[in-house]
Amino acid sequence: MSSHRILNCIAAGVSLLALGGAAEAVEAKPAADRNLPNDNANFIGDSLSFEVDALLASDGGEACLRRGEQVGVIGLKNNDILQLRVKTGSQTAERMCPVKGGEAITAKPVERMRYELPVSGLEELGAHRSGWTYGMLMVPFKYVLSGDRGMRGASTVGGYMGWRQTPVLGMEYSYIGFVGATVISIQKTENGETRKTDNAGLSAGFGVITRMKGAFQVGGVIGWDMVSRDAGYAGNYKPWASIQVGYSFLQ
Repeated sequence: MSSHRILNCIAAGVSLLALGGAAEAVEAKPAADRNLPNDNANFIGDSLSFEVDALLASDGGEACLRRGEQVGVIGLKNNDILQLRVKTGSQTAERMCPVKGGEAITAKPVERMRYELPVSGLEELGAHRSGWTYGMLMVPFKYVLSGDRGMRGASTVGGYMGWRQTPVLGMEYSYIGFVGATVISIQKTENGETRKTDNAGLSAGFGVITRMKGAFQVGGVIGWDMVSRDAGYAGNYKPWASIQVGYSFLQ
């Protein structure tokens, strides 16, 4: 089997896996909540800190997590209650978590104790999140940086994995690597006739994505497209870049 056919088979397989995973996620959810697979609602393994003192519940009583102290998410209960543990020893600074109809809680969280916090309370507490992130990535256009330079409309669809950093100056940074499938259209002139062929290939690269206010995205990715050498693509194995402003690469 030629290298061209092998690469086409691999690219087709990557496309089917990516689109198949997305289709399963869509079919499994109601029409009003159809999203591609991602970790937006999966907090397990992440670290959380808050802008204000946060009241945590446990079997041994309530405790007050000091502003800025970190907890790790170790589980999820009833799809709405995060199971937490203190990541580092609590600071000695004073803390105060008000309780309706009672005295404020000033007890410090204890290491090795499991605490609980509703997911619905994260936004109210000004939660900051860090940890591994994953999902689907779509790059609609590219600018080839060397060789046959110029803008290309060849899109890439695939998966990404990376690390979400604790927000800095109100901006959340995600450092990602990705692999996906692409289709490259190439024009060839033979015997005075020009014809266009579509060639399946692979894309891989890395990038940095920032989010402001949890929605508006700004960032960029750098990648490489790989198609069979028989296709005669001038941008083969050449770096390309793509920048997003408002549009979301991460799905």
